[in-house]
Amino acid sequence: KRIIHFSTYGFCLPNKGFPELIQAISLLIEEGFQCRLSLYTALYECNSSLVFYKELVEFIHNQNLNESVKINTTFMSDKETLDRLSRTDLVVFPYQFTNESASGAVRQAISSLTPVAVTPLSIFDDVSPVVHKLPGSTPSLIANGLKEWTLNYLGNPMTEMEKEWLIQHSFKKL
Repeated sequence: KRIIHFSTYGFCLPNKGFPELIQAISLLIEEGFQCRLSLYTALYECNSSLVFYKELVEFIHNQNLNESVKINTTFMSDKETLDRLSRTDLVVFPYQFTNESASGAVRQAISSLTPVAVTPLSIFDDVSPVVHKLPGSTPSLIANGLKEWTLNYLGNPMTEMEKEWLIQHSFKKL
């Protein structure tokens, strides 16, 4: 049976929802889904980022998810990031809250041509035509959204509307 490869991307900061996503993956595994998660999350230039990273490592260990959840804190080039994200089935942005008005990370993920799922926050309104909106930001709602996406959309190519949106919003065009 195929293992579904989820990923997430962005700086290693508490508001990004990584613990909730890890817990959602644990819930899916408990339900019998074969899946794994790669977190591409570079450390931010502050002590709290390192502290948060260590908490994530401990959380993964305590949840017995060391085989299913991997964290890569390497700061990668855009090309490396796109390559890594494009080798996964779904890029998930499980943000819990933010004061930012837009997400550069989500645009990077979209440009990898990998499907993207987001929590229902206004930071993602500008990309809503081309992302899958999760039903909420709690671990169980994220898990439900990932399950729904897996059962209904896994393996579907990008739609013509999504491709057109990507062309219209490409960095080269902007």
